[in-house]
Order: sequence, then structure tokens, then C-alpha cells
Amino acid sequence: FYTMPGLGALYSRVSTYIFGDWNKCGEVMGLAPYGKATGDPLAWIEDGELKVPDWDERRFRPFASGASDAIWEKSPDREEWSDLAWRVQEDTERVLVQRARWLHEKTGAKNLCIAGGVGLNCVANGKIVAQTPFEKVFIQPAAGDDGIAIGCAYYGHLALAKGKRTFVMKHAYLGREYDRFDLEEALRPTEVKIFTRASRRTDIARETARLLADGSVVGWFQGRGEFGPRALGNRSILADPRDAAMKDRVNARVKHRQSFRPFAPVVLRERAGDYFEGCEESPFMLLALRVKPEARDRIPAVVHVDGTARVQTIEEEQNPLLYRLLKEFEERTGEAVLLNTSFNLRGEPIVEAPMDAMDTYLRTHLDALVIHDHLITKRAAHRMMFPVARLFAHVRRQLRYESILEG
Repeated sequence: FYTMPGLGALYSRVSTYIFGDWNKCGEVMGLAPYGKATGDPLAWIEDGELKVPDWDERRFRPFASGASDAIWEKSPDREEWSDLAWRVQEDTERVLVQRARWLHEKTGAKNLCIAGGVGLNCVANGKIVAQTPFEKVFIQPAAGDDGIAIGCAYYGHLALAKGKRTFVMKHAYLGREYDRFDLEEALRPTEVKIFTRASRRTDIARETARLLADGSVVGWFQGRGEFGPRALGNRSILADPRDAAMKDRVNARVKHRQSFRPFAPVVLRERAGDYFEGCEESPFMLLALRVKPEARDRIPAVVHVDGTARVQTIEEEQNPLLYRLLKEFEERTGEAVLLNTSFNLRGEPIVEAPMDAMDTYLRTHLDALVIHDHLITKRAAHRMMFPVARLFAHVRRQLRYESILEG
């Protein structure tokens, strides 16, 4: 990425310098509001062309990859890192808004479609929606390299084969669906039975809403997995957004990541306007919008330091069970919003199968796990023998992955 001129490559250079990893662009975006306006621009438009100056040779010495969060948090370079994150985010937003305005001027189009890894920058996307004349903006949920497959397939279908447009992407739940046999396999090992108890519930949405309203942090596993990097309510960790301390609790005790990292809200689409400015629909969690001042104290756990939130809206037809869960939570609390983050630990992929969900559950301080219509909770043995449970789940996970890789 050090020799590539594009905006995404620039962002990855900054990610490498700050976090020791080119693929921590989401963390750069989350860190940016903690910085201040400083330094010369890293990217700009000049005579219609993107200009990216040579990378500062002093920044070829990135933060050590794999070092602990505690070392990063206490580093004397943190202020510089925050300012650099602010700089690259500011430049990215400015360049993209300029490009979008230019496109509208040249084409007169009412709609804008965004793809590519930079399309995952939800803060910049929010600025495009708010500051350009386009009536609708669509961002493909797998906007990075994984989404190229969909683009190629549709190019072949529409442009080459002259096929008809028959599909509208209303949701991203395109993964494999798991059945009760997969759940039984996840619950079968003796160690799992020692550490957890599982029971089938007749109304899992109502039961989960009760747990969330009472302060539990819940792993939520339903239906088909999401296509793309965002957990959109089928492979999610859910919590009550009304508790300001919930953000730090989930970061430290569940996700094991830096304290500045924000969490996203999922909201009933018909109630989104009560909480967020300029919000009509954002089904793929790819727009950062300002939280209305009167709503910030009601859902503080999902409000970032800059007063924004990365919003996901949900309609009943998109995900009936998640929609019903939000309705049940609203009935109990008056708020139609839940904290929604991906069901994984830092540095790991989002859980795929029920066994992945169980192993992650055993290795964290999640209070409960919901798989299909089953509620799984921890026995006293898990609290007393947490290191043993964590080791068991970690070893089982590694052995399973090695078996998959071997064929």
C-alpha cells in the first residue's frame, strides 16, 4: 500500500502506522474524532485529479503489530495517532463529497451507488448523503473485495447475457442456514454441558428482550449469516443502549478491544427519525448520522464522542425475528434501539456455525447466548472455572479449523 496512489491505499497506510495493521481502517475511523485539526492535507482534488503526496518517511516505523491494547493506550504517540486519524478522515470526506458533487453535475443522476473498500467508511457516506444533491445513495453491504464477486456476476447477467433485472438487495442474509442438528452438535460435548444449560423457549424474542432490558449482554445467532463485514442482526452481540457504561463493559469484557471503539445502534425503521437526523433507511449499517440532541441521553451507549452513530434500520420484511425483538424491547423500555456489534472477538471472523457461537460464548463474559429458539446460560461451574472453559473452547476451535484446512 505504500506505493499505491488511491484513497483506500492512503487510508491503509495510516492504519498500518497507527495500529501496525493495514486492515484496521475501521479503527482509524473510530479514532478520528479524538484528534484535532493539524498537519498538511494527505489527499485533495487538483485540476480534477486526486493528489496524494509521498508518504512521510518518518512514518515507515509503524506501531508494533500484535502488541497489547494496554501498550497502545498508554503510548506517548497516541495524540499524534489521533491527529493523523483526524487528518486522513477529514481528507477522505472532503474528496468523496467533491467527487460526488462532480458526478451529479456531470450526469444529473438522482441515485448514487458506491462500492469498493472506501465505501465502508460510514462517516464519509453520511456526509455524501447530507451534503450532495443525490436523492438516494446505495452502498453494497460487502463493499470491499468480497463484493467484487457480486459485481462480476451481475455484469455477466445484465451486460453480457442481457438478462433482466429481477432482484433488489433488501438484505444481506445470504449465508448458509444451520438446523437443529448443528445446534445439537454444539451442545453435545460433556464440557459444554458442565459449563452451560440450554432450554427451548416458546417466545425467544420476548425472553431475549427481557434479558436485554435487565442489563444482560446477549450473543444472538439466527438464520443465514450476513454477507460483508457488518453483523446485521443474525450474528450479533446485543445489549441495552440506555446504559452509558455498556460501551466500556462490552469493549473490555466481551470484545477485548480499545476503549475508544464505538458501537452501532439497530433501530426500527419507522422510529429512526425519532433518534437520528436525516435518517430514512440504512439497512446495511453504512451511514453515520448525527444523533438528535434530545435522544443522546436516552441511548448513550451507541453515541460516539462526536455525537454520531453508525445506524442500521430494520424493517419486518428484512428480518422478522430481529424486528420483533426490537418491538418487544420497545414495549418494555420505550426505546426502539439496541446496541448491535458483531459476534466475534477482536481479530477473529464473525461466528459462522452454532459451534463457533458456543466456543466464543465460553471464552467471553457474555451473559447469555440465543441460538434459534434456544436460550443458553452459564452454570456456576463456568464462573469458577472460566480459564478451563476458555481453554477448552479455544482448543476445540483450533482443532476444528485445522481439520477444515486439511480438507
